[in-house]
Amino acid sequence: MPPRSCKGTPRRKHKARRRMLRTRSPPLLDLPVEVILLVFEHLPDLKSLSSVAEACRAMHNVFRRHSEVLITRILSKSCGGVWNSPNPYADICQITADLEFAVHRQFLLQSHVEDAFAVAWRLFTAMELEEILYPIARELAWGYHLDGRTQDAIRFLKAIHHHQKPYILPSCRSISPALLPVARLLHYFLNNANDTAQCELVAKEIKHLAELKNRYTTFLWLTNLTSEQSRNYGE
Repeated sequence: MPPRSCKGTPRRKHKARRRMLRTRSPPLLDLPVEVILLVFEHLPDLKSLSSVAEACRAMHNVFRRHSEVLITRILSKSCGGVWNSPNPYADICQITADLEFAVHRQFLLQSHVEDAFAVAWRLFTAMELEEILYPIARELAWGYHLDGRTQDAIRFLKAIHHHQKPYILPSCRSISPALLPVARLLHYFLNNANDTAQCELVAKEIKHLAELKNRYTTFLWLTNLTSEQSRNYGE
């Protein structure tokens, strides 16, 4: 009898190896959790954090258990580096993009994104750039609403609109036309919640901000105008 062919043996071994690689945990997970968290914390931005967290289920589980600490530490590191940066405004743009990613990607709890927003707020207000954050605040509040947490959205928008802790501003910058999107969304939520007294108060503030918009140029308005002019020029 001729010997049995072993033609399929290497193929079977290859398939078995592929199955083993798919089921094997990344070597990083063999390390203590404290070391894994250090690796997470040294990632450059939230997009990188999202990519690593989604690498496998085990990594995602570690991330979910410690996401609140991780996001604030990564943002704090990014914000702290701005002061010694040769190009701080490029770093500001990166932090802004990071926050927008966290809000829209929704890989983090909204409350944890709010913690990161508060970290960024301290830096942006110190550089008098807080107006850049108002559109992100609006999106974050809308995310609360979509999660069925409208009261949290109202709480957050009130804190931004009235500059309550931790979103404090000097009185000379506390009233800005750039707050209009925040005020309008707050009015919308209050109206839906049938809070007539608060709704009327915010409506008066919206009217005042709209009047200011016709008389003052804000940083946010100027950057939006420049962007539109650039697009028109490109066309």
